[in-house]
Amino acid sequence: MTAPIFLYGFARSGTTLLTMMLDSHPALSVPLSVTGLWYRTIAQSDAGDVNSLVDRMLAHERIELWKSALDRDQIISEVRPGHPEDIIPAFHAAKAAVDGKPRWANMDIASMDHVAQLANWFPEARFIHIVRDGRDVALSHQDYAFTEGNYLEIAEQWSASTLSAETAAAEHAHNRHLTITFEALVNAPEETLTRICKHINLDFDAAMLRYTDRVDDKIPGKRRGLWPDIGNAPQSSKTQRWRTHMRKPARFVVEKHAAHALTHFGYEVSAASKSSVSGQAFEAYQNLTRGHRIKRWRRRLGLGEKRVRGSETG
Repeated sequence: MTAPIFLYGFARSGTTLLTMMLDSHPALSVPLSVTGLWYRTIAQSDAGDVNSLVDRMLAHERIELWKSALDRDQIISEVRPGHPEDIIPAFHAAKAAVDGKPRWANMDIASMDHVAQLANWFPEARFIHIVRDGRDVALSHQDYAFTEGNYLEIAEQWSASTLSAETAAAEHAHNRHLTITFEALVNAPEETLTRICKHINLDFDAAMLRYTDRVDDKIPGKRRGLWPDIGNAPQSSKTQRWRTHMRKPARFVVEKHAAHALTHFGYEVSAASKSSVSGQAFEAYQNLTRGHRIKRWRRRLGLGEKRVRGSETG
């Protein structure tokens, strides 16, 4: 078995863009993320019942999005009784075989919380963490259908998740781990992809820069709305949007609660991190609206959605 490759990053950090680029390499299969399915299935599995484990996975909607007829018997033959983690390389190897490619990589945001476990399961694995400026991540989440929270919540989650993944990789993956930034991938795609290829022992191939040719075939139409610009070449305008699209109170909140992580990954912390009355008031409101409380209250009262300004220019 070739060394597994695990890709991950916080939601809205360029994970789909990275998936599309690397999957366009003629030697690398990178199917759409199964969003934590591996880990949930492994945790709940009967370790000895390989057949039902594989059948349950094959029937899952996330695997069906791969749009490939996977070889059930081959997958079963590669899953050892008592080792449900074998489903990860078994399924990916089957997908790579369908794609006619010798290597595979797994993209899954949930892997951020399982780096140590993955390093234990797969001692030869390579890890790639894509990081995006936490302010742009928080901004993007405000219009995202599956957002995990408001500005304050995203700042806290982004900071905790990215730093935790880095710590685990440094402790368990050592020189098998590479961190790249969304900004580098967008502004210098060939240089960044070359670094990635070197890390995973592949030659750079310009086909990765032509990923837009495959978007319609790769991403189901009903899901394209999640990534409206994925069919376009990398756009520098997608970086540092917080400078023009995030109001100062929101910047204050994000920078206050994510300052350490921003600094760790080389992002500057602006003057907006200084205390202000409007920033403190917005922070109090963000605390009040944790867990979508306001939306829940309005629904209970039969009221429509009301958008709070925090992501507009200003």
